[in-house]
Amino acid sequence: MQDRDFLDRVKDQLDQIAKARELPETLEADYKEKVTSIDQLKERAATVDRAQPGQNGYSRLQCSLVKSIGPIPIPGVRTFGNLIAIPDFGIVSLAELEVGTEAIGKGFASPKDPGASNYFTLTMLNMQMGCIGGGNVTAARTKSNGNTHP
Repeated sequence: MQDRDFLDRVKDQLDQIAKARELPETLEADYKEKVTSIDQLKERAATVDRAQPGQNGYSRLQCSLVKSIGPIPIPGVRTFGNLIAIPDFGIVSLAELEVGTEAIGKGFASPKDPGASNYFTLTMLNMQMGCIGGGNVTAARTKSNGNTHP
């Protein structure tokens, strides 16, 4: 999470969604918060001493493997980056990637790293129901800690 080029690309992706016209209010606040979080990670990356791993604390960010979705010919359906807003149904997110670090003992941790372990979570389909049947539906999720085992 110290690669400024990666953080810049993620910020650009999130900015495009946050500034999109007709973005639902619930998403607008969420994506503005994600952009602020990226700015904080960039500031931290600028001051971190790479010789001392784990110094920057635990953090995470979310982005998508999908840049954009073309127009969908269904009345009222709008797309924003990797998001599909379907009236009276909810929001569908495609190929969400979460990258972060976590403390040892909180799941996927490497015995080689005394402070933290990187992890990657890929969710191919995430639906936030915004209709009479509220809730979230997630499909095809995988998590990896990025470490190899002998």
